[in-house]
Amino acid sequence: MDNCCSFNSIFSGIISEESSTSFEDDSPFIWFKLLRKINDFYLDALHATFKEKCYIFDPKKVNLENGLNKEEFIKAIDEVFGESKYTAESIAIFNEIDNNEKGEITWEEFLDFSEKQLRHTVEAKLVLGEPKVICCPHLKRETINKILPLETKNYFCYALISKHGCVGLYDGNMNFLLSYTIIMNREDVDKSDDERRRKKNRWITDAVFAPNRQMFIITNSTRSITIYDASNLHHIPLWLIIGCPSILTSLCFLDKKVKPILYSGNEYGEIITFEFHQKDDLFRKKHSDKMSLFYWGELKNEKESVSIKNLGKIHQGAINHLKYFENTECLLTCSKDSKKSVMIKTKIKEYIFNVKKGVNCCYLSNKLKQLITGSEDGKIHVFNIFVTKNPIQIIKLHKTGIIDLIILECNNYSISCSRDGYLILMDLKEFVPLQTLCIQFQAFNELGKIIEWGKNSLCPGPKRQQTKEKELNLNENYDVWERTNILITCCNNLVSLDLHFLDGKIRNFDSSVLPPPPLQNSVLIPVHWKISEEKREIKCEVSEWDENLSEHIKSLEFILNKDLIKPEDRNNINFKISQLEAKKNQMRRAVAEGAPYLALDLPNISELQLSPNLPIPDQKKIQRIVQKSYRLLSAASQRSIIFSSSSPSSSSRSKSRSSIIEFD
Repeated sequence: MDNCCSFNSIFSGIISEESSTSFEDDSPFIWFKLLRKINDFYLDALHATFKEKCYIFDPKKVNLENGLNKEEFIKAIDEVFGESKYTAESIAIFNEIDNNEKGEITWEEFLDFSEKQLRHTVEAKLVLGEPKVICCPHLKRETINKILPLETKNYFCYALISKHGCVGLYDGNMNFLLSYTIIMNREDVDKSDDERRRKKNRWITDAVFAPNRQMFIITNSTRSITIYDASNLHHIPLWLIIGCPSILTSLCFLDKKVKPILYSGNEYGEIITFEFHQKDDLFRKKHSDKMSLFYWGELKNEKESVSIKNLGKIHQGAINHLKYFENTECLLTCSKDSKKSVMIKTKIKEYIFNVKKGVNCCYLSNKLKQLITGSEDGKIHVFNIFVTKNPIQIIKLHKTGIIDLIILECNNYSISCSRDGYLILMDLKEFVPLQTLCIQFQAFNELGKIIEWGKNSLCPGPKRQQTKEKELNLNENYDVWERTNILITCCNNLVSLDLHFLDGKIRNFDSSVLPPPPLQNSVLIPVHWKISEEKREIKCEVSEWDENLSEHIKSLEFILNKDLIKPEDRNNINFKISQLEAKKNQMRRAVAEGAPYLALDLPNISELQLSPNLPIPDQKKIQRIVQKSYRLLSAASQRSIIFSSSSPSSSSRSKSRSSIIEFD
């Protein structure tokens, strides 16, 4: 980075002539006003003036840099700004830099002074900790496309989705739980996970989680939508919609209790909405025991369950990001389209923001009334959400394209990540970088490795349990990013970065992380399945005016002895699970009584007898042995103990060999 670029990064590329947040006029450092005045245009002109008057060319050595004296520096400032009202500020800056009284200052000294002073104007209340590498066992050198937190009121876990559809479930402490491969098209229904994973000609485009419905929705490049039941760790496929008109590149689920809506953006810049009308399910279930398959054309006839609308083409390119804000009822979309880069759609008006190079990512804060965008040229644009034409700031801090950024509303900070692995913490009030951190991912050091970034490279840390006392003490500014750490992904690498808040606010960081959902939820057993387990005694007080009631009740006791379970119910998986649950309860009671063997299922002892087709020779000795065997077996079947020991009156020989059958 040359001197001009480094100075540009210090001043954050200010475009507006007057900054939105300026220093007090009565500040003892009057030169702050001049430093805050300089933008990209003034910076280039001032640098050219320094080069013209300060550099001397020596062909034998190198370019030698001489400094400007006080008069030349004041004249250079006046030439750049075209006026002489900053003479006092110029003299103050020169005197502060020339503390050794050598009578001149250089361009490097001017840059060092500006960087030192501007960086100390804002006191950081947040510090990014050291990055920690996390191993992901379910990945096989596949790029992590997205980290999706599956977060409910009582449970929390991460779903790490690879590029080619392998999903790994991890708890809040990033301990591996299980993995499976997503069904992307009709051919995958009858294939195993290994066979699905071998196909590399398709990839996941986006995924979203509906917490109220506890459903996991995924889209891919084969123009299909797959919906899983994510109420437990064992995700069950429910619906597969194939043959969509286009590839859905982004998803957002508005999880209303009545008529939830799925917003989706496609590769052509269109927004398609799915409004669901059923109470508990999204689409109609064709089968109760397997996944339901729908073609896109069939959904037109499913008006009782879903209504599909196309809101039209909003962007000229694919929609990169889509989010709906329920509080303000506005929809946010962004694209690499330079004419319509970002759109905020409300019921009354549409706000269109234009960025020259388009937008890779964006983040909207309704609390701060700010919109920040990240572009491929490394610039961060900061907009007021109600002023679409001119941005508040254009900040050039990154050398490469920005792949993701977030806003921490609690401190008015932003964190941005670029393709070269640099994370920059910036203050959104003063637009000053507070901390720069370079993450050296392992993929950067692999020769010939293609560096790929997923859909969302920044993910918040785990949700923690909240007691009533802590809920009362939590600050109102607590947001989804106010966690103990954040996760950053690149290729198949995952890094955890601790967040150290220094503002003294009470946070819920010392409580335990919410546990992951169970492997399998308990089954709701129908009442008529439990009737035959144990007979219930019917107690009824017979009134004087109805003496025949007891006789009527006795006549209905046959219902308790009747098996009401249908034959088809006996093969139902839920019925078998209910039997296992009943057996577990029986075992618990037996263990509590100290006799677990009472809960064992022992087979019935059948009558002992010789085979009727046993061939018997004509020898008298063998016939006597067979007849004696018949007599012993018939006697043993009538006793409760087979071949029991003889009584005390028996001989010593019979006592020692009581369980042995002897033949003469």
